[in-house]
Amino acid sequence: MVGGRWVENLEIFITSAIINNVRQVVLINTATGSVKQLTSDPEPKFLPFMWYAPEFGELVFMTMINKTDIGIFRKISGQWTNIYRFTIPSTKPFVHSPEPFVYQGKSYIVTVAADELGSPGNWLAQPVGPTEIWIAGIDQSTPFFRRVDDPAEDHNRLDPEAFTTENGPVVYYTEKNLDFNSFLLRRAATGL
Repeated sequence: MVGGRWVENLEIFITSAIINNVRQVVLINTATGSVKQLTSDPEPKFLPFMWYAPEFGELVFMTMINKTDIGIFRKISGQWTNIYRFTIPSTKPFVHSPEPFVYQGKSYIVTVAADELGSPGNWLAQPVGPTEIWIAGIDQSTPFFRRVDDPAEDHNRLDPEAFTTENGPVVYYTEKNLDFNSFLLRRAATGL
């Protein structure tokens, strides 16, 4: 199991595990030790994250699918169901480090778009080369995508995190500065 995340206010965490040779999403109850498999289709899932989505009034989860798409899952008739699957509208085909955030009653995902993910020896294959930072909505009926980094600059950007200020949400991310062989912390407005 890799990439576990606590589910807020609950004694469970969500992660992925290889089941029948495919990486699937599972929930682990820390009070009982029980493991519940949430997905079972043949596509590998990575870095799941569960949160309370106000637009649905319940818990949902998102996960990377095949490292190229993001899937949003909701419990329907007792079964976790993929209700929305999207690809970031970028020329860069891979996604990495997606995380949800909520603002004004709506859920969004912030993620990295990359041309390449590194070797399997890295933490779930970190992005290599220039990357982009995007936010996306989770409502399939009103698709929303916005690039929030500076498109005039080609940099390796990593690990975006949303933070809500009194003026609305911003996204913080790490950027490799190749000139000084160091990392910079950047902040981007979301326009929300």
